[in-house]
Amino acid sequence: MPHFIVIRLRPKKPVAAGAFTDYLKKLRVSVYDMSYSDPKGTSNLLGTATYDEPIPTDDNKIYQHYFWTRNPVNPLPNVPPNRPADISVVWSPVFWSLGTAVVKIDNPPPTEYLSRDLRIELSRDGKKIRAPFLEYNAQTYDLNLPGVVQFPVPHSVLVKCDANDPNVAPHSDTTVLMNSPASAHIELPDPGVGRDPALGYVELPEDGVPPSYGDLKDAVQKVLAKDPAAATDLSSISPKQAQHIANELIWNRNLFPAPDRRASELQNWFTDDATDPEKAEIARFEGELIAYHMLHSAEARQLAQYVYALAAAHRCQELSEAAASARLDFPVQPSKSPIPNNAVVVKN
Repeated sequence: MPHFIVIRLRPKKPVAAGAFTDYLKKLRVSVYDMSYSDPKGTSNLLGTATYDEPIPTDDNKIYQHYFWTRNPVNPLPNVPPNRPADISVVWSPVFWSLGTAVVKIDNPPPTEYLSRDLRIELSRDGKKIRAPFLEYNAQTYDLNLPGVVQFPVPHSVLVKCDANDPNVAPHSDTTVLMNSPASAHIELPDPGVGRDPALGYVELPEDGVPPSYGDLKDAVQKVLAKDPAAATDLSSISPKQAQHIANELIWNRNLFPAPDRRASELQNWFTDDATDPEKAEIARFEGELIAYHMLHSAEARQLAQYVYALAAAHRCQELSEAAASARLDFPVQPSKSPIPNNAVVVKN
């Protein structure tokens, strides 16, 4: 029996519904299965979901949340018995700034500890937009659960009103699915905030593996090329300089703007006694600032280690290229040989 993975998609901060549609356009969600034999989750593709239109009509789709509202402009049509009215005449969809990707698993593995372990990749127009998301023991839903019984929704259900009463709003399992539990929640980056090719960028994978060597080297060189009085020799980077470079790369305020409030709000909050709603807003704002700095500080500390490892690798390369000879040691088993070890010296 097919299972479904339900992935909720949201913007980083509230946006208009029309703007959120741009978040979903050309979006593709690929879901891989992680297991003991494939812990990286790179070989077993469970399925993909793509965005084609706001209200999908078949499997493996990304759609924007919506509800139906009565169209007051057009009069109620004369509906013959047992013939549905065209939905565009009576009802119109109103969208929210929230999306859902539904991935159908036609042949789920017969056994699994607790539930599926998912590696979720996001791409827009063929380009990866985030590091993969890892969701262990994520819940999947079968066809017997409410809201998924008839998914995918037939096109006839989506574009027709009730056969006997056009005053009844359209309904389908898609609308119920929008309120169903999610297997994962993912924040989508703003498509309008592109990465400046002149600036370095390094994505830190969630699974703890090092970032791409090529991406890291390119990003570090872009920082060194513009930072005042920066050394251009990668092998000479010190630990403190590695931390500085990591901070430059992580604290990209164009991609990750800091929390902010209007000056007029802050003036009211911190002058005289704040009201209870204002105190709640103060606590929320301060919490956002703390979380923002803690997250990026932790990322910068992690990235600094990779930057220094990059410098060490270049230093080792220089030493190897400059060496006139190299000694290779071959340890032997002392119990089987009177010779404690063997060594070979290779000269250039």
